[in-house]
Amino acid sequence: MNENRFDMAGWISIILAVLFPLAFILEGIQDAFMEIKKFNISVGIGPADILFLLYAVLSIYVLIKLKNYLYENYSFNGLNTMINIAILWHMVFFGGSFILELLFSTIWVWHGLGLPLLLLVFYITGIAVFGIIDLVIGIMLLYHRNRFNNLIKLFGILCLIVGFCEGTVVLSFLTFLFVPASFIVLAIIFFSRIDEVEFV
Repeated sequence: MNENRFDMAGWISIILAVLFPLAFILEGIQDAFMEIKKFNISVGIGPADILFLLYAVLSIYVLIKLKNYLYENYSFNGLNTMINIAILWHMVFFGGSFILELLFSTIWVWHGLGLPLLLLVFYITGIAVFGIIDLVIGIMLLYHRNRFNNLIKLFGILCLIVGFCEGTVVLSFLTFLFVPASFIVLAIIFFSRIDEVEFV
């Protein structure tokens, strides 16, 4: 009775809380290195890109477990479609950005702004789409808030904040703080036993 099938998802959520800012810090170091080497554009495959791919894979696992958790503990499947969209977009965005970066480091000739501009537009669009997804997830969780405990409500609020920051794009740097916070809350949710759930 005390076994929790979601413990692994909880630990992975904690890993993601560390991995998200770590990948961006490494990306900054990677870009600085490219500037020191006097490349005109700081693109190409590096350690940060591998971390982002790992982040995407682990995030997909956690999203699947979140869907299972909500159904098994609350008989709630109202987020299934949005979670499936989020999973698909993780594949498209992180896989697509990796492929574009790979093109830069293999066949791209460092002249003109065609592919670099494409990559920039892809990033901006991708972040905005993530914002919409997170906003919808947050809205749906809070709309059905009477079905959930306070931790899931807090997770919904953090999804709204993250979604707003991503949706504006210019405030997306704030996700550096709020995304790890949302993963920590998600970890606590996964670690919680069903007999500890307090309905409000």
